Amino acid sequence: MEYVKKLKAACTEKEWEEYRERLVRENRTTSLSYQLLEMDGLYGRMLTQIEEDGSIWTLDQYETQLKGKFPEQVRDMYIKYVKDSVDKASDRSTYSSLARYLKKIRSYPDGEEIAEQIAAEWRRKYNRRRALIEELRKAGFDI
Repeated sequence: MEYVKKLKAACTEKEWEEYRERLVRENRTTSLSYQLLEMDGLYGRMLTQIEEDGSIWTLDQYETQLKGKFPEQVRDMYIKYVKDSVDKASDRSTYSSLARYLKKIRSYPDGEEIAEQIAAEWRRKYNRRRALIEELRKAGFDI
């Protein structure tokens, strides 16, 4: 990033935009792409790219920056992740991780209600998965 910042300082704004676009395109799935978007404050593009890539870990990394600007969209990405992941989950550590994401969802607009609904749905649908139910309880979802 140090060299990228030097390049930006040496370019005109138009030249930098061309370089940035090429770097973002060529490094689409790498952290450099996201760092460039963050550096130039292009959070909307960052959110769109994270959503297209489907990377929950990248969303976690940039959650602080994105949460203040796009709280509903970030919340909805977390909701989609937990709902898509629960069917494939089969061990306690994954259940624990999903419960932590439900707790995270609580901190977003309307998140308290949504997280409670998801937890209740899981309790009904997966009532034989004792480890999941225990992890939900540990996370504060007393259903």
